Amino acid sequence: MQQNFNALFPDFTDQSRLWMYLSDRPFSNDEVSSIAQELNKFMLSWSAHNKKLKSSGGILFNQMLLVVVDEDFEHASGCSIDSSVRFVKEMGVKYKVDFFNRMFVLALDGNTPSRKPYASAEKDLFINPTLTKLGELRAFLNTSIK
Repeated sequence: MQQNFNALFPDFTDQSRLWMYLSDRPFSNDEVSSIAQELNKFMLSWSAHNKKLKSSGGILFNQMLLVVVDEDFEHASGCSIDSSVRFVKEMGVKYKVDFFNRMFVLALDGNTPSRKPYASAEKDLFINPTLTKLGELRAFLNTSIK
């Protein structure tokens, strides 16, 4: 049965800004739960120029960390983006993973996600790591995942 990825961050519009960070390994269910709690705590305090950002985060397929900001409320500034990158780096150290090796993509082989080198995933269906809008990710997942 096909999942409805429109429910991915349901309180956010398709125009919401998106950052994706691919881990070099899948997370265990316990790690997903712990990371989600820490991510939620960060999102509750994340701000730009002392203004709270309407933001959320999550983990897709137990391997890709997602950060979303609805910039119709407040734009993420350079400093706020830097703080989110610091947070992701801290999560990488804590969970002993690399979120910043951009030579890999999350391929969807037979709808089963797996991390592959970009160069060898050309013929595979993979999540484009350069997507910047939530609607782009929703549309891709809704049309690609069976």
